[in-house]
Amino acid sequence: MNCLHGTSPSIRMRATNTILAQYPDSLWHLQILGRGNRRVNLRSADNGKRKPLLDKAMRTNPTFPNWFHGPLVVWHYRKGDYVRAYEEALKYTMPNNFWGPLLRAATLGHLNRAGDARDDLSALLAIRPDFPERAGYLIRLYVKEEELVGQILEGLERAGLEIDKG
Repeated sequence: MNCLHGTSPSIRMRATNTILAQYPDSLWHLQILGRGNRRVNLRSADNGKRKPLLDKAMRTNPTFPNWFHGPLVVWHYRKGDYVRAYEEALKYTMPNNFWGPLLRAATLGHLNRAGDARDDLSALLAIRPDFPERAGYLIRLYVKEEELVGQILEGLERAGLEIDKG
């Protein structure tokens, strides 16, 4: 699927439909097509077409990778459904990976539960002590929608993280 990286959305969608027509129950294809290229992307531009693929891959494969919860957190987060985003973020438990505590803290910030976010902010800073200085850069490595990056940064600030803007 990396060969489709950088191509137009219409070409990617045609390729996706062709692959799914040929391999409708292939867990590997569902996982790859459902999550997108190695990034937390389930982008709004996909008009919800990837999420059902990811849902099916998770439903039919009990050993799906734990990080699959990340794109689902972002999916709900983008829609402003912070309760569902937080429920999904609780399942995203990868050791030594800053995304779990980042997403939990950001959703708690938007839920006005800064006190509950303290442990996640501490975990985030234990894994990435440089996070306050590099927050925007690190998030943008995976989240490609600027509005969503801003929404995540806002959630972290509301949770109590002081982010270096300079």
